[in-house]
Amino acid sequence: MIEDKVNNSYRISYLISQFLNGNIEDDELKELQRWENLSSNNKKLVEELKDSECLEDRDHRIDRINLESEWLRFSNKVKYKRITLQKRVIRMAQYAAILLLPLSIVYLVFHMGTVKKSPASCAPCEITPGKHCAQLVLSNGKVLQLGSCKGSIKEQDGTIITTDSAIVFYKRNEDEKVEGLIYNEIRVVQGQEYHMRLADGTQVWINSMSSIKFPVHFSEGKREVEITGEVYFEVMPNKEKPFIVHTPIHDVRVLGTSFNISCYENDASVTTTLVEGKVLIENIPGELSPAQLTPNLQYNYHKSLHKASIEEVDAIAYAAWTKGYFQFENETLEQIFKKLERWYKIDVLYKSTSSRKEVFNGRLPRFENASTIMEMIEEVSNVKISLKDNLVVIE
Repeated sequence: MIEDKVNNSYRISYLISQFLNGNIEDDELKELQRWENLSSNNKKLVEELKDSECLEDRDHRIDRINLESEWLRFSNKVKYKRITLQKRVIRMAQYAAILLLPLSIVYLVFHMGTVKKSPASCAPCEITPGKHCAQLVLSNGKVLQLGSCKGSIKEQDGTIITTDSAIVFYKRNEDEKVEGLIYNEIRVVQGQEYHMRLADGTQVWINSMSSIKFPVHFSEGKREVEITGEVYFEVMPNKEKPFIVHTPIHDVRVLGTSFNISCYENDASVTTTLVEGKVLIENIPGELSPAQLTPNLQYNYHKSLHKASIEEVDAIAYAAWTKGYFQFENETLEQIFKKLERWYKIDVLYKSTSSRKEVFNGRLPRFENASTIMEMIEEVSNVKISLKDNLVVIE
């Protein structure tokens, strides 16, 4: 899909920029090297970018590009919601169009700094985005730091746990039999996210300030996990063994599907958004029968009202965080900054009550520094944002 190509181009441009600036992490360097090895053209591009003369020539050629016409070409080609916030900032949309040009894969990350600086970008200490990290709590209570350690661990029942910089996955040893289930837990704190694969092959993405408790291998009859915060699932199909997610409010039962659950304690509602397949919402407080969801439906349980509602949404938007983006669908500035607080480890102070309620639609890159995100929001809103240390002041 064209959208996937845009996402991939943005990611690669970010990695190249980090490499050339000397800020690349070990796992990011490996990811970039894997991309280089995919083709000779990829290797050639990276080599050219290491050459200052070649880079200067490339920069002059980029400056001659007619951004307006390229954006029109991009708009006609992509049948997808424009990558803008609600007030249609054409400059940001032009950046998205540039990503499709073979000439300038790294244009966005190199030229982001040419934007006129606002107070938000003048903070003396830059706030960087979150990382792929987590804590793994084993059945014996031992805690491992994921993202920094690599290797394999054997649990008490013989299950092999393999850890890497970006993922942990489980594989059961069928030769060893242990009665009962053995549980592990993954905890993701503020400013982190993590990806894992359960023993049945189910893929799980855990967002900031979230957790998942799960058996290292599942029983014969069903697969059950417990979560807090926000978690995205791609469940391995198994008609004989339904997959059940327990949240603090209700349960979600599936056979094989992709969906996002957000159940943060300090949010007003618990939401389940279905991307593919079919799910049942069960054990709902005050409800006798379960609610069924089909793709692009979202189930909202409003905690203070003790009432539920189902509405049609763009489900992909609610999984965008697993692809490296924040995507907002009719969300207030206050709702948006709740997500930014969790990811950037910031505190937010509102000097204007009205600013909290300003509504946005659109997409922002998840792996940009906080000051860049604040600049983008400032340019399409009526608010002024200042950023100092870890405090964001909005007026």
